[in-house]
Amino acid sequence: MALNVRWQGWEVIRDASAGLSAPALLQGFFTEPPISEKDVLEAFQRVCAAYDGELMSTLRVYQGGRRPALEHALLSEPPNSCETLRSWQSRLAGDAPTGIFLNRAERWSEAIATLGASLNRGLSGDDPSNLFVVEAVLLIGNYGYSPFGIHVDQGATRVVHIPLTQAQKSLYTWPPGAFEGATGGSVPSFEPERLVPLADCHSYRSGDLFFLPASLFHIGHSPELSATLAFVLTPRVEPMPLDGAAAALENLAGANWQGSAAAQTLTVERLLVLAKDHRELVWSSSLGLSSSLEYEAEALLCDAEQAFTIVRPFQVFVRRSAGLTVYARGKSFSLLPGLSQRHVDDLCTFFAVLNTGENLTFQLARHVAPSIGTDALALIVSILQARHVLVFV
Repeated sequence: MALNVRWQGWEVIRDASAGLSAPALLQGFFTEPPISEKDVLEAFQRVCAAYDGELMSTLRVYQGGRRPALEHALLSEPPNSCETLRSWQSRLAGDAPTGIFLNRAERWSEAIATLGASLNRGLSGDDPSNLFVVEAVLLIGNYGYSPFGIHVDQGATRVVHIPLTQAQKSLYTWPPGAFEGATGGSVPSFEPERLVPLADCHSYRSGDLFFLPASLFHIGHSPELSATLAFVLTPRVEPMPLDGAAAALENLAGANWQGSAAAQTLTVERLLVLAKDHRELVWSSSLGLSSSLEYEAEALLCDAEQAFTIVRPFQVFVRRSAGLTVYARGKSFSLLPGLSQRHVDDLCTFFAVLNTGENLTFQLARHVAPSIGTDALALIVSILQARHVLVFV
């Protein structure tokens, strides 16, 4: 995500949409697209790198109907470093109207994941209990009306649309009564031309933001090649009591926890507490993102004077047990028994200072955590850098 991009506070969305209950078009919300064309193409390069010959449930390509052959072609021939979005789409699909839809795009782009987390934190008012589950979707193409027809999202789903290109795109919306009165029911309609005269039209382009509340029937229209990033916001569903139990046990007793005394002597009540604690720390550290990043950052070498800082808006959380479990961006790793109380205290201080957003160097970090050796500290920093938790500045 470009560091020089500026936007109005996310709370403006809540105000403009009457508390997230009405559609809102915020023109000029961004000074420039918060996600670049290069970010989008690099995300697809990572998707293609994971291709194993099988289609992905999160990727769909449409030309008229869904085209699995084009999905295979996309996955087997990634964008190259010289291509633009237009030349890549043209190479894949020619001149035919085509739609490319990638769900869970936050898995493949640190920039997209960070933007989604920032949005969610802003809308929550910094209250973890108000966080949504956030999924990022990339919608690319010149497909005309969306192949999904006029439909309504299920439940209390809300969507923030962020256009990334200058081509104008429109979203048509109908209140339930208007749509059902015109069609006789709530079944999706694939006759948008007949119903568009009854709709509210919201047109936007790069720099704008559109908020779609729950319960409105809608369809997108993209006659020219465009790219839009949509953040789908859904209320968190109460998890099952044992969700996360295996990961919590691994953090407690290591990868071979099944045969460990620590695991075998746990009561059911204690296991339920561990599982709940693990889920909540994963949730808080991810800021509600539906998926964690699937790739690591390129390893960078730095000297004792090289500064590093945490990637905002994320925070590192820790859980003390037999050792120390560290939670960052929805993932965890443990520093298992062998740590003294002083080691644990110093590491907690180090993470607390990191969470302030202040720049640190290895030299300063050694002062913050004097009991932690240089090699151990370098290892922890390298893990956090690889997992996109901190960056060198």
